[in-house]
Amino acid sequence: MGKHEGYALTHTEVLALELHRHLRWHNPFLEDIRALVEELEHRPQRSPGVEAILAEGRRFLAAYR
Repeated sequence: MGKHEGYALTHTEVLALELHRHLRWHNPFLEDIRALVEELEHRPQRSPGVEAILAEGRRFLAAYR
């Protein structure tokens, strides 16, 4: 059997996936989205995928202000 090496998500990527999930719900929880956006904004070294989800979260919050 060969050794299988997977990709481990960083905590920042997990937060981004959680934000992405919240943005896809029909009845999103604004406070959860706001908290995740704020948390991600303070994370250093964000990948382009995390940046894209964060930008989507910012746009969503701006639309509901």
